[in-house]
Amino acid sequence: MTDKLTSIVSQLWHRHGWCLILAGLACTLSVQTATAQPVSTAFDILKALYESTDGDNWTDNTGWDITRVPTAAELDTWHGITYDGGTEALRRVALRDNNLVGPIPSELGSLSKLERLDLSQNAISGTVPASLGNLSKLRSLNLGSNDLSGTIPSELGNLSNLEWLYLQGNAISGTVPAKLGNLSSLRYLVLAKNDLSGKIPSELGDLLNLEWLTADVNELSGTIPSELGNLSKLRNLNLGSNELSGTIPSELGNLLDLEWLSAEYNDLSGTIPSELGNLSKLRNLLLGSSDLSGTIPSELGNLSNLEILALSGNELSGTVPSELGNLVNLKDFGASNNELSGPLPSELGNLSNLEYLYLHDNQLSGPFPDWIENLTNLKSLSLGWNNFSGGIPSRLGDLVGLTSLRLTGSTISGTVPGGLGNASALELLRLDTTSLSGSLPTTLTQLSNLSTFYFAGAQGLCAPADSAFQAWLNSIPDTNGPMCAPLNLTGTIANQILPRAQPIAPLVLPEASGGVPPINYTLAPTLPTGLSFDSATRTISGTPTEVTQAPLPYTYTATDMNGSADSLHFTIEVFSPVDAEHATLPESFAVQGHYPNPFRELTRIVFDLPWPARVTVEVMDVTGRRVLAVAPVDLAAGWAHNIAVSGITLPSGLYLYRLMAVSPESHATYLMGRFVHVR
Repeated sequence: MTDKLTSIVSQLWHRHGWCLILAGLACTLSVQTATAQPVSTAFDILKALYESTDGDNWTDNTGWDITRVPTAAELDTWHGITYDGGTEALRRVALRDNNLVGPIPSELGSLSKLERLDLSQNAISGTVPASLGNLSKLRSLNLGSNDLSGTIPSELGNLSNLEWLYLQGNAISGTVPAKLGNLSSLRYLVLAKNDLSGKIPSELGDLLNLEWLTADVNELSGTIPSELGNLSKLRNLNLGSNELSGTIPSELGNLLDLEWLSAEYNDLSGTIPSELGNLSKLRNLLLGSSDLSGTIPSELGNLSNLEILALSGNELSGTVPSELGNLVNLKDFGASNNELSGPLPSELGNLSNLEYLYLHDNQLSGPFPDWIENLTNLKSLSLGWNNFSGGIPSRLGDLVGLTSLRLTGSTISGTVPGGLGNASALELLRLDTTSLSGSLPTTLTQLSNLSTFYFAGAQGLCAPADSAFQAWLNSIPDTNGPMCAPLNLTGTIANQILPRAQPIAPLVLPEASGGVPPINYTLAPTLPTGLSFDSATRTISGTPTEVTQAPLPYTYTATDMNGSADSLHFTIEVFSPVDAEHATLPESFAVQGHYPNPFRELTRIVFDLPWPARVTVEVMDVTGRRVLAVAPVDLAAGWAHNIAVSGITLPSGLYLYRLMAVSPESHATYLMGRFVHVR
């Protein structure tokens, strides 16, 4: 009889929550306190959650038998459930990343002793039930990364014990309830990646225990409340990717525990407050693409723990402060797409931990910074679209960890240093639209990891016609740039017959086409005494003073930077006008030839005159239309006279010329010839 009574009392205790007091054979039953959560009630609520979110298809539904009411011990073994039978309290529902699909049942708001509710990373839809505002014991609410919509219930502002509120990664819209400012125990408020709009409530400045506030990637507007400067325990403030306007409050400089501050991708205005230089614990300062103006405060050089400084995409002007060289822990510095000017301070060479440096699209000037060679941990460098002078430092290739080098649009000049081939980790190399020239060094073939290489649009920069280099270039998936054209000397140089002791008309030798600049011109062997060759202008000039015994052979050679060469051959003969060979005057008016032919800029017509005459030259196209005339020149009778014809203004093609000599005795004689002009 006693055992049976004990069993009945035990069942009443566990199933109905009554308090049984035994005194002899008598007993008194009293009603449980209102906060107890008997197993049967908890079961009904959890059954509603199971059925609402397709529990049969959860990833893990171990123990969830909803066909009968479990015992307290059984309920405590259900996956994600913590049930304290001693106090009849359901304390935890944690079903994170468990394939819950469907809405949250409002019945969850009746779990009066619940301390933690985690339904994050599922496919929960519908709205956030306002009934969750009844969970007065709740300390953590995580509904992040679901498909929730609707608004944030203002009733959540009743959760006075709440420390963690995660609603990120949903489609929640509407405004942020000002009533959330009542959550005096709140430490983490995470609202990122939703569709929230309206202003940030100034009441959030009352959350004096708040350590984490993220509301990035929403549609919040209005200004950043200065009251946020009261959150002295705040470590993370992320308001990026919204539609916020106005200035950055200087009061944020009071958040001395702040480690992360982001207001990037907004519509802010004004300057960067110098007070931000007080945030000595700051590790990340992200203010890019926010329409900020003014200069970069030198006070930012006080942020000794800073690792990321993102200022790109603003309207910042002035110079880069040398104080930034104090940021010895900096790993990522971006200030591209601004209006920064002047030379870069050499102090930036002290940033030995820097991995990413982006300063492209500014107005920076001065020598291309050679201190970059000191940034031994650098992985990515972008300095294009600036006004740097000088060339690429030869030791840039010593940065063996460099994977990306962008110099597009820079005014840097000179040739590409061969040492760049030592940067073995390079995957992207942009040298396009620069003032670089010459042939790419063959040492670049050592860059076996290169997958993107642009050098088109540079000033004379080209790929050498080397089979090994071409094979390497063809192996790069994404490349764009010209090949070096073969060096070529076109046309011929007429053999020269020159009178001794008479100044010769300057003879300009042909210019080479193609090749890799600079092109060097040489003439061998040594010219007859009195004549000289100017390699810069490719011109033979002077007055020969000694007669040659026979025509001397000469080789005129053009050599490009890569050592490719091409040559033309001709002879020079110097005679004495009184020599027996030429003791008599020419018997007839005769053309000896013209050189060079074809020609680019200048050709010379060589002819003999039997008598003194005024000589003119006319040039006609193939239709007989006169297109050029050379001014008349008075010449004495003699051998090998020459007249220069400039064809710079002529288009390419075949032309006829007429040489006319009129003597004092009124002799008029015409000679005809033809030549080819190329451009």
